[in-house]
Amino acid sequence: MKFSIRKQCFGRSRLGLLSFECMSSENNTKTNTSYSTPICLQYTINGSVPHIVHDLLDDLNDDNSPMLIPLPTTLLMNESLRQFNKTFDGLKSGIRDYVGLKRWRPTIVSIQDPLLEIKSGHNATDGIAVFCRGGKQAVNSSRLIDIMTNFKPDAYQSICDSDTPSNASNKRIYNSVDRSLYLMDECIDKHNDCPDLKDKNISILGTIQGGLHIRSRLKSAKESADKAVDGFVIDGFHLYGNQSHSQLDLNSVKPILAEIFEILPKDKPMIMFGVLTPFQIIQLIDSGIDVFDSSYATVMTEDGIALQEIIDNNILKVTNLSIDLKSKQFKEDFNPIDDNCRCYTCVNGFSRAYINHLLNASEMLAKVLLNFHNLETFYNFFRQIKDLLERDKFQQLLQNL
Repeated sequence: MKFSIRKQCFGRSRLGLLSFECMSSENNTKTNTSYSTPICLQYTINGSVPHIVHDLLDDLNDDNSPMLIPLPTTLLMNESLRQFNKTFDGLKSGIRDYVGLKRWRPTIVSIQDPLLEIKSGHNATDGIAVFCRGGKQAVNSSRLIDIMTNFKPDAYQSICDSDTPSNASNKRIYNSVDRSLYLMDECIDKHNDCPDLKDKNISILGTIQGGLHIRSRLKSAKESADKAVDGFVIDGFHLYGNQSHSQLDLNSVKPILAEIFEILPKDKPMIMFGVLTPFQIIQLIDSGIDVFDSSYATVMTEDGIALQEIIDNNILKVTNLSIDLKSKQFKEDFNPIDDNCRCYTCVNGFSRAYINHLLNASEMLAKVLLNFHNLETFYNFFRQIKDLLERDKFQQLLQNL
């Protein structure tokens, strides 16, 4: 994974290119695939887009974006994947083939799942606790490297201690930073000693911790700046889960980001995972964040909420309109969710009334159709942001927040 800055824009916002090396299965040649940033990674559960089977991914207009593979939902696949790799002996291998993706796209493994709240008090000195369907799993650097050797992602996050709630003591924050730095060093050393990772140009991402404690953040940034990583995950400002946006205090976060981004190298992507609202994402892009994920759209789908046009391009204002399709007011509304939307659901004439019926009858199809729409709307939001940055109109959008 390589990152390059294409244009420095207003404030710390920027347009960049995130490039991945793709191996062609037809002629065994390598090509580069690039994605424009700011970018939204496609959030997955168990390696699949929520509610949308792989056969329908071609109908999902998500720009074939890189897939975020959270470790908590995939960790228990490791032994099965090991056998899968042996069985196909190189013809198929890694989590991309294991989950049955028909079309190549990059995969990035995160330590935490944006939709699963961190359970405090379970991390150990030499590793962290990852909670999955099998309960608590201890993951240290050796186990992570073993998992990544089987997964063969394009990039993965080093182990980190993200257990820094807003009321965390200074001691807890200090321990989080020291432990994360120590574990990052271990992961980098073992990554470099593993030919299956280093020789195949699999990238490793560092993590910046420190909660809302500025000195801890500066220590984490200074000691991480020169490490052999290909990007930085800015972590520890919230504990994840579907309410993480309510935990994120941007008034406190933005000054911290300004200081640590003065220290971190400019030629590496800055990443923040979590259920973040469009308002927060715009301000974080202004602060210098390049990479997000689509878990916000998934949360809206789970709640039966349909996103509508997020940015009004005519007045350069965030409208962030949404409608609760469970409401009885849509029982006889035979209009599409959004007349201007080009998603599978709206183009094929599935009405608000029909989705209202499906939601209230707890039919599985309801969230399939709704997620198609919400993901299209959310990805279009990122396209609009990039267009405004390109046309130097992003500042006007910020002023109208």
